[in-house]
Amino acid sequence: MTAEELILELKDIQPPGEPGWWLPAPVTLTILGLLAGLAVIFWSYHRYRQNRRLVIEAEYELQRIKRAHQCGGSDRQLVEALSRWLKQVSMAAYPEQRPAGLTGQAWLEFLDGCVDGDDFSHGQGRLFGSGMYREQVAVDSARLLETCETWFAAIRGVLHRRGGGHA
Repeated sequence: MTAEELILELKDIQPPGEPGWWLPAPVTLTILGLLAGLAVIFWSYHRYRQNRRLVIEAEYELQRIKRAHQCGGSDRQLVEALSRWLKQVSMAAYPEQRPAGLTGQAWLEFLDGCVDGDDFSHGQGRLFGSGMYREQVAVDSARLLETCETWFAAIRGVLHRRGGGHA
């Protein structure tokens, strides 16, 4: 072939077409997947720790109230401290039911509903209704503490799953 024939066979350089959508390299996808997995694990662990801390704080507060009563606290102080504790733990465990606004018989029925019993409406726990506002309060402190401990044991799982608030 002559030089002129070779020049006639030459074609212009064609630019490449638009690149299509393509997946990143498998290594990049693997790294992104690992990072997403680690983020989920970290978030789950953090939430678990928060919820666990909430349960531990509520249990610690109950034990503190019990010790304060055993070290010479009055029955009235016991009833008032347990009442505050029940309200705080209830608000953390059942925020959608708005227990903060409950009083009297409705409050006692709410507490009984948490454990499927009637220790608050008909037992020693009825003091948390309007009984704690009387001048003289007759308290079986051991039974009252047992009622609160039983209630806490029943809602412990709910409180652990709930997290969020502070007891």
